[in-house]
Amino acid sequence: MAEIRGEKVDFNRRDIVPLHEMPSAQVEDPIIVHCPPARSRAGRIGKPIVLFLMLVVMAIGSAILAIESGAVDGALSTRAQAALNNAIGPR
Repeated sequence: MAEIRGEKVDFNRRDIVPLHEMPSAQVEDPIIVHCPPARSRAGRIGKPIVLFLMLVVMAIGSAILAIESGAVDGALSTRAQAALNNAIGPR
């Protein structure tokens, strides 16, 4: 393997042959392998877009849930109280 490291291997179009023409495919009882159909361009582009939109919707929903449930009220009221204390002095 070391003797071919610097050599470049080139293949021509005629070197590439269909698999059904190979000798191993010429047997009496061939094994047929079914491949899934190739995805369309819309499928390749649409899936990441849908996933991104789902992440955005989940982020907005969790922000609304945090605000409505009062999980952020403590931090907001502390900052508001500090701003009021700075503006008009402590009560």
